[in-house]
Amino acid sequence: MTDRLNHLVRLRTRQRLAELLGDTEKAKQVLGALIDVLSTVETDFDIIDNRRPSPTGARQRKAAR
Repeated sequence: MTDRLNHLVRLRTRQRLAELLGDTEKAKQVLGALIDVLSTVETDFDIIDNRRPSPTGARQRKAAR
């Protein structure tokens, strides 16, 4: 019974993702690209623990390289 329920939940999840994002492989690519962009933004603007972005800190790190 549990295996059947898990299977149905997985099928519904896949269906809903397909409705929202289209092809799951494409969705993974898009999400991966978003993660890369967010990581770059986080690094460039020193966004950590809900602090305000600090472009100056990013410039100082780049200058130190």
